[in-house]
Amino acid sequence: MIVNAIVAAFFISLIGLWVFKRVAPTVGLIDKPESRSQHVIPTPVGAGVIIIIAVVTCFLFFPALVEEGFANAGLTVILVTCLAVIGLLDDRFKLNSGLRLLLYFISAGLFLFAEIGTGSLWLYCLLLFTFVWIINLFNFMDGIDGFAITQALLVFVGLAAILSVTDAPQAQGLINILFLLIFSCFPMVFFNWPPASLFMGDAGAICLGFLLAALGVRVTLVDFSLGWVWLVLMMPFLVDATMTLSIRVTRGQAPHLAHRDHAYQRLTRITGSPLVVNLGLLLLHLCWLFPLAMLSLGGVYSRMIAVILATIPPLALLVYARRKA
Repeated sequence: MIVNAIVAAFFISLIGLWVFKRVAPTVGLIDKPESRSQHVIPTPVGAGVIIIIAVVTCFLFFPALVEEGFANAGLTVILVTCLAVIGLLDDRFKLNSGLRLLLYFISAGLFLFAEIGTGSLWLYCLLLFTFVWIINLFNFMDGIDGFAITQALLVFVGLAAILSVTDAPQAQGLINILFLLIFSCFPMVFFNWPPASLFMGDAGAICLGFLLAALGVRVTLVDFSLGWVWLVLMMPFLVDATMTLSIRVTRGQAPHLAHRDHAYQRLTRITGSPLVVNLGLLLLHLCWLFPLAMLSLGGVYSRMIAVILATIPPLALLVYARRKA
């Protein structure tokens, strides 16, 4: 059944993206270059909605695969679908940022309530703000060709690989979900890899941010050590987005306004190519973060060491990028 599901996910996504590329310009889904843009020609935007269509379609036809990993799979699919619609509308009409943020909080709040309830109000509020921050930071980091989709795929693959060697409860259900996400997202690489002919837009970035946050919550509930694995794999985006925003706030700059201050954007200007930055992210995961993620499965000291070591390359790159560009 899983083979049928992933094959369906791949081809729905691939064909859907091919069609979207041709239809998007006719309905105004075009991202025109501006002062902060990394691209120089108008490019269709909002293609991330196709990834969600592929995932939702597979859920409808293969519900048992998803329900094994997510106790509240139906609610999760509904929330992701709503976020995809919101993102697509924002890609087309530029919705008010306050309204979008409110909708993120509502979606995250509903998911967390279904997963953990509100036994501890402080914990619930902390998780809620962290969840919304993950959604936002992933959107912030989708600023150069191929970067965000590469990070999402690497996290999905890393989690699936590590789950396959653990005896965590519900591991197979979570692996099934990750496989669906991997094969739904992978065709996007063909269109979004530098030079991109399609952008995910908010329709994709918001939903992938939500799914990454949801997976973080879910794997932690299944096995606490897997939460550390998720944290290690997310570190490049967590460090860049959080540190960049903190620097901007301390300097009195509005945190919600578009900018080109992120380390990955500065590194792109330094190297002159988003391809170099993407390959660097790939090597960082394969050579450093994946081994550290395995290390974090150990005891408490191993987890602390793994997290500390995982922060070093992103922090070093951020300092270097800010000094050079």
